Amino acid sequence: MLLVFLVCLSVACFSGEAEAATKSKKHTKSPKKITKVVTPYNPPYAHIVVDAATGRVLYQSDADRALYPASLTKIMTLLLTFEALDAQKISLGSNVIFSSHAVNMPPSRIGLKAGQSMTVENAIKALVTKSANDVAVALGEKLGGSEGRFAQMMNLKARQIGMTQTHFENASGLHNVRQVSSARDMAKLAMYLMSHYPRYYHYFSLREFTYNGKVNKNHNHLMATYRGMDGLKTGYINPSGFNLVASARRGNTRLIGVVFGGKTANSRNTQMATLLDAGFAGRSLNTLNEQPADRESPAVARETTMTLDAASLPKRPVTSADRNDGNKVGLLYRPAPTSPSDLASSATKQGSWAIQIGAYQDRLSTDQALYRALKALPAPLNKGNAVVMPLRTSEATWVFRARIAGYTRIQAIEACKYLDDCLPVSPNAN
Repeated sequence: MLLVFLVCLSVACFSGEAEAATKSKKHTKSPKKITKVVTPYNPPYAHIVVDAATGRVLYQSDADRALYPASLTKIMTLLLTFEALDAQKISLGSNVIFSSHAVNMPPSRIGLKAGQSMTVENAIKALVTKSANDVAVALGEKLGGSEGRFAQMMNLKARQIGMTQTHFENASGLHNVRQVSSARDMAKLAMYLMSHYPRYYHYFSLREFTYNGKVNKNHNHLMATYRGMDGLKTGYINPSGFNLVASARRGNTRLIGVVFGGKTANSRNTQMATLLDAGFAGRSLNTLNEQPADRESPAVARETTMTLDAASLPKRPVTSADRNDGNKVGLLYRPAPTSPSDLASSATKQGSWAIQIGAYQDRLSTDQALYRALKALPAPLNKGNAVVMPLRTSEATWVFRARIAGYTRIQAIEACKYLDDCLPVSPNAN
């Protein structure tokens, strides 16, 4: 009996140890928790502060770095709208009809359906406050005939202003890898708008805009907290970070600040306030990584005063050789291709008639002439495609012929009636 008891006890103990060992083995094989690694959001950063009256640069950091402007793009869309208003091509009461292309833009949107319309003035207000992408596209289509043609107008205007690092692909600022600008260029754009169209600047001060019963708040919350701030525009897409072009006035001094690449809206606003405070107080900002003068871009940044007069604009594009390579982000916009033959491939191949308005030795003069011509032409003749045709001369130099294509023969002849030194060009001409 005792023997049976001992045998049972031995079996029970072995079973208990085996079960414990099994549980222990199962425990050691349990999967480990996987810790998700979150990459810090660190968009590329740049800033600049300028005196709005003189153009003097007070502070800058990577101001010529090519970055994504996001909805800062809409400042140019608004500038061309103001220009059309002053030229009486449109009025504040004109209707902006929304196409199917416009209404299909990603948010933010005002939310009209295809075929519906709003006035130009309401469109301006919707861009300033809600930053509505559908409205930006609808305005571009009204002014340019299509968003693509409007982007051409935007680029021609950017060249005229001297925005050497800027290239536009759309009217809204929705992400496109080829759509880039810089802090310095955005400061130039703001200065140009404020000096040439001061009677429209008040729109940028709108705190809110009510449309169809919905209140749309301005995204520039600094206007409610920063003394003297009265505009301009915010912008955000994930590749760019939080951007802001802002202007503030205290006493007789007005400053324009540009910040690209804020990690959050609040950090961007704090940085802008710090920059403007220092500018108004005349303080040094060495702690904010002010760019040394001897590392500035030879073509642009060495000028202590921005000059928007076309005659004094740089005669060549700024290339990557002008900058620290570490500053390159995305594609740097080169106004002239590396080879004039590259330009020929961009010319129209549709076999339509064109008009030639001149031949020039540099791209800047060519683009300025095209812009002036498009402004001078009435609708629908101003809906043509601006193209540049290079020509190698017998002296082995290049000239650039400025043409506007997309006409019938009769339209080309009619268009030349509005322009000096204009020549209709047949589809078979070189």
